[in-house]
Amino acid sequence: MFAAEAKNVVVEFPARSSGLPLPWKKTAMTRVLKSVSIAIPHGKTLGLVGESGSGKSTLARAIMRLQKIAAGEIFYDGENVTKFSARMPLRLRGKVQMIFQNPYASLDPRQTVFDILSEPLEIHFPEMTPRQRRERVAELLEIVGLPSSHAQRFPHEFSGGQRQRIAISRALATAAKLIICDEPVSALDVSVQAQILELLKKIQEKENLALLFIGHDLAVVKSLADTVAVMRQGEIVERGSPREVFENPQTEYTRALLAAIPRLPSA
Repeated sequence: MFAAEAKNVVVEFPARSSGLPLPWKKTAMTRVLKSVSIAIPHGKTLGLVGESGSGKSTLARAIMRLQKIAAGEIFYDGENVTKFSARMPLRLRGKVQMIFQNPYASLDPRQTVFDILSEPLEIHFPEMTPRQRRERVAELLEIVGLPSSHAQRFPHEFSGGQRQRIAISRALATAAKLIICDEPVSALDVSVQAQILELLKKIQEKENLALLFIGHDLAVVKSLADTVAVMRQGEIVERGSPREVFENPQTEYTRALLAAIPRLPSA
């Protein structure tokens, strides 16, 4: 059984039009995901790469059920969640969480760290007592390497790397089975990137988490992923182990991506 699976997912957006919309005229649609299928086993990482506009984030939002799909199915732990036309049950909603690219924009600046971490606990575990929530918040901070005393601080009092640690702890608060990492280290310094990636690996091993890691930095994806999928214009054009994809690419598009990696001139 997979932590999450997408089968033949199609997403369409209204096409741009220079004229006014007419009620009797059918809106033209542009297909941005074209029957995409992926599966992410427990404890494994799928790296998703491709140029901007290839559909990576749209696929992530579709898996999160934040983006309506025109066709296909989404599964969490083997259960088809596309059967829910309205809101999904909380028992399913908490199974998949996301870590966003900008750790400051994704945290409410008006809330303390305690409020940020205790809110999902109140929603997903209403049976928890206030004392149990305080203990769980302290535990979540400890997992990501922050002292429990930081719980009373606000996001602006932290560095970028510390904010991303808080975002990771929030994703863990719901006991998620899959965490979608949408460019989670691209806004951080290189040294901090390494710390966050090492933290994700450590947590994954401990919690048997599945990760969908979306990235532009192919070196980062190669170091983290068990499987790599390459997207182009809403389709997966190549997939395989990091070694297969990066050392023996089968498509011209993948070879072009690899050739575009900046390289310092030799002395």
